[in-house]
Amino acid sequence: MEWDGIQYRFGRAFGEDANEVLAYTEKISEALYINQQQFMQYSSLYGSLLKGFGLEQEKVTAISVGLTELSYDIWAAYNDRYKTLEDASEAVRSAITGEIEPIRNAGIALTEASMQEYLDSIGMAHVSMEKLTEAQKAEVRYAVMVNSAMSQGIVGTYAREMDTAEGAVRRLTQQIKTLVQAFGSLFIPILQKVIPWITAFV
Repeated sequence: MEWDGIQYRFGRAFGEDANEVLAYTEKISEALYINQQQFMQYSSLYGSLLKGFGLEQEKVTAISVGLTELSYDIWAAYNDRYKTLEDASEAVRSAITGEIEPIRNAGIALTEASMQEYLDSIGMAHVSMEKLTEAQKAEVRYAVMVNSAMSQGIVGTYAREMDTAEGAVRRLTQQIKTLVQAFGSLFIPILQKVIPWITAFV
């Protein structure tokens, strides 16, 4: 089952930190009406990717959760460019691996110049990106993405817009996904008819 697969990948990605991250997903799910399974799915995807780069577990955990939260915020801030959470998450995933074009739609430019500027700012002006390991490059890309998102006011957008019309639609989408996971595909045809009607009146 899909849920079994998510749990397995989640455990593999977070190791000894899995229980701590699971508790956090429960907390954020209740606070922001986020689908918990989906949050676990994307965070474990990022976690597996970062582990493959060779990052230590502590950094894998922190950055994976940060990238997941950033995905939600980018989705909320640029919903005209990233129609779904999956679209935003794919852009973030691509960016952390060095494929920089998809994230440009969120106004984030991961250029050599911007990354070198970050290295300069932390006292590593003598180091070029080419000399960094894949793990170090991923850390730099993450830092540049977060700094850019913060300067644009993207960070925290999902939470801030919860009570807006667009936020209500996103929240509804997340809640319906949770219902589908809980009850299976029985209600999918009904939900597909109901969602457009509901969103028209939000």
